[in-house]
Amino acid sequence: MAALRPSDGLFEQVAAYTDEAMSVVTGGDLSAPTPCSQWNLLDLMRHLSTSLGVLIQTLQDGRPDLLGAVRCATGTRPYAADLLLADDVGTVLATAVRYRTERLVRVHEALRRGEGPDDVLVGAHPLPRDLVAAAGAVELAVHSWDIATACGRTLPIPDAPALELLELSALVVDGVGRLGLFASAVAVPPRTPPGDRLVALLGRTPA
Repeated sequence: MAALRPSDGLFEQVAAYTDEAMSVVTGGDLSAPTPCSQWNLLDLMRHLSTSLGVLIQTLQDGRPDLLGAVRCATGTRPYAADLLLADDVGTVLATAVRYRTERLVRVHEALRRGEGPDDVLVGAHPLPRDLVAAAGAVELAVHSWDIATACGRTLPIPDAPALELLELSALVVDGVGRLGLFASAVAVPPRTPPGDRLVALLGRTPA
């Protein structure tokens, strides 16, 4: 069993995978269904961007927002009305997810250096910081897979991060952690690659 704490390189590996998933998104895909049955692709990308912002705020006192994401990527200062009128909402959301993912990598690096509290508040409940970080890594990887799948791409989660995420998932997902958050696990053959085993564990049917 892996230690609860995510390894030094895990977030970088997951971030590289997320970047690849974001690269396939187009405006024409936003109404497509996703493996998350309650959301289309637009809903899922909004959810992922928001979740990343909340995770960063929880792990460290920072609150990057959508405007900051676009400003960082383009070197401009967009206004809210400009974003509302943007033709390519998919590009805006993909930019936000990429920015927040990069920010999360930097936050995790700081945590690994011993900066920040050992426990963080989730709602009104104190939880170990590393448990929250592990849950965030799992969610980011699996939702990136969801996004690529919704865009019609077969993009397996690479073996190295998938193996670690599988072990972390046993700590942050199994039991009561699954209730209301993930569908029941999907059965797969024993020799299934680790990326497919991970998404199956979280209720997805591998491609």
